[in-house]
Amino acid sequence: MKGLFEKANDKITNFLQKENNLLSKAKEKVERAGVPIPITADLLSKMIAKQLDPNEIRDFQLTFEDENLVIKGTAKKMLLKIPFQLTLQPVKTEKRTIYFSLKEMKPLNQDWIRSKALNKPPLLSYEEGHVKLDLNQLDKIKYVPVGNIQHMEIKNEKLWVKIGL
Repeated sequence: MKGLFEKANDKITNFLQKENNLLSKAKEKVERAGVPIPITADLLSKMIAKQLDPNEIRDFQLTFEDENLVIKGTAKKMLLKIPFQLTLQPVKTEKRTIYFSLKEMKPLNQDWIRSKALNKPPLLSYEEGHVKLDLNQLDKIKYVPVGNIQHMEIKNEKLWVKIGL
């Protein structure tokens, strides 16, 4: 009788270990899987341009070049019109937010230009050389109810974001 219980115990233990192994494999697959979402420069440009004051920033353009986000425009201060170009490099992601560092600014490196062009909450905010882009403000991202950014890359003139668990 004791042998019967030991055999049953061994079989149950083996079965549970296999089930646990299957569950952990399934969990890994779900964690790796995600929804890839392309975000075009045109979409981002329109969203940011809506928040810009036309008396401060004009000729606003946003493009993806190599692995960078490039913003061009003309800033107005008093009666002067100053053209500018900002090159932002992605640094990290957190939840549904992408952080960029200011890689280059042409022709003048002025804080007031950066602030006028980049500090447009809730979509875009600028603080001490870092730009925060909250993708949850975009309808494409809002449609995915759960998950965070797992992977992000700029490829083929699009920002590809993978949202997953």
